[in-house]
Amino acid sequence: MAKKQPLEGLRITATRALQSGLKKAADILEAKIIENASLTDHTLADLEKLGHPYAMRNPRSPHFPEYQVHKQDGSLVNAVTQKKINQYAIDVGVDEARAPHVRHVIFGTRKMVARDFIGGSFKEVEEEMVRVMRDALHEGITRG
Repeated sequence: MAKKQPLEGLRITATRALQSGLKKAADILEAKIIENASLTDHTLADLEKLGHPYAMRNPRSPHFPEYQVHKQDGSLVNAVTQKKINQYAIDVGVDEARAPHVRHVIFGTRKMVARDFIGGSFKEVEEEMVRVMRDALHEGITRG
């Protein structure tokens, strides 16, 4: 006896729409992380002249938001990646194998203040990511 599965088409459509929205949201987050890890307004020499503003002894960030990071050799920015975990999950972050110093930047050290540019980037674009995913899902299930 044949079974009717009226929700199967909706499930497939919704899943595809969700995957599309998730990828768009991941792209938004990746772009913001790269932006926040790519400051070029101060060289290392400039930061030294400013008295090492990221030093724990006298922290005073030269910019806002304070978690932004200056681009030096480009290894941190070049290590920003997306990794698809499954059809419902994409990790966006920095590949520690390619930029092992990222841990020190995010969590700080006893001599350097923490600058969580990944978490800060997420907070900056969270509403936009939710909107993109909601819109993709809505469009996907109402188009059919």
